Amino acid sequence: MGLELRTPVGTLKPIDIVTLGLIALYLCTTHPRHIRTSAGMLLLVMFYLVSTVPALWTGELVYISKRFLQITILISLGILICNIDTSGLRRWHYQLLLGLLAATIAFNVIWHVSHGHIIVWKQLGDPKSAFLFLPMCIAIGLVIGALPTNRFWLSIWALLFVLILMSAERKALVPFLAVTLAVFLNVRNLGALVLAAAAGALAMAFTDILTDGQISQRVGSIFVEQDRNEIWYAIEGGLPSSISDTARKLGTEVAWAMFSQNPFLGAGTDATGNFARTYFANYPPYLRAAVHNEFLRMLAENGILGTGIVLAALGRSMVLGIRDAVWMRRRFSDYAYIRLLFIIFIPVLTYMWYEGSGTEMFVIIVLITLMPDLLPNIVMRARVSAEQCAAAARAQHTIEPGKQYRYIMENGAT
Repeated sequence: MGLELRTPVGTLKPIDIVTLGLIALYLCTTHPRHIRTSAGMLLLVMFYLVSTVPALWTGELVYISKRFLQITILISLGILICNIDTSGLRRWHYQLLLGLLAATIAFNVIWHVSHGHIIVWKQLGDPKSAFLFLPMCIAIGLVIGALPTNRFWLSIWALLFVLILMSAERKALVPFLAVTLAVFLNVRNLGALVLAAAAGALAMAFTDILTDGQISQRVGSIFVEQDRNEIWYAIEGGLPSSISDTARKLGTEVAWAMFSQNPFLGAGTDATGNFARTYFANYPPYLRAAVHNEFLRMLAENGILGTGIVLAALGRSMVLGIRDAVWMRRRFSDYAYIRLLFIIFIPVLTYMWYEGSGTEMFVIIVLITLMPDLLPNIVMRARVSAEQCAAAARAQHTIEPGKQYRYIMENGAT
């Protein structure tokens, strides 16, 4: 297939301008000597240059301006993350994040049900990723002690399992099960985990009956290999057994073809999406999407050079995370931090494997790359606070009942 590509001219979203304005305001009011960076941020800057500078050769001023503005926003976001004062973070910040993700899922479900979609809630696109990231964020709180492992949160966990099954968001199901094991698989909570799993299984069976077996069919499709002939069948106007799998298969073949032509530098940023829009214009709409795999997309567009830089950044986070996990194991005598690494990396790597959104994906890469620069301090504060609360609770039981109230008022223990 010919790959004479011409980069499309994009439009600038208002949110890009607002975000850039807020970041610029912060940077302009902060003395340069007080701005910190990290080795991970330097790796990201290298990747952004590799993926953006070739845009200068297109000669399209609007597109060049958009690309550099997007990269400026992402680099500025990374600098802001590097300079966050973790001592200023409070529990309500975390609760606000959970609330926003929960509201996204609620909106997604309500919109689909109101439009007649009892299951398969995937019409809105981006909001479906909340099914992947809300369990991850809740699990982080459960592991570090920011959330209690009580009946309420176990019920929320079981509800999320049912919603993920009904949404047919397959890339959220396997990470959810892996995160569940990382959170609850210990002696104290094993019984609660069994009860939650049993309730979820019953709900899944009941929902499967109501939908005439569609749930089990969607879950089973995870393990079915896509037939190459279904792509040609879809191109000719037929309806394949799995629209999503057919589109992914076609995108994968296009990405490998681009990568094989220029393995080191790739075909250029946005090349996969541009190719799909140009050469697949007469195909069914679901076949016009770009490759659904961020690693393949980077290989096709930025080659081994760009992909290697990103993998180096992710590898740095993993190595530093393991180092921090060893230190936390000695400090707190448990494996909470290593469980935290599983909880974070499994959903993120799954998302990168099944999605190839380009600029939006870079935000996830920024967060994971800079994770070792922020997360240990946040976890340390949360664990020490949990230890203090436990010590205060033990102290209350050693005080005479008549003096407990006065002790609580004087020491602020709850």
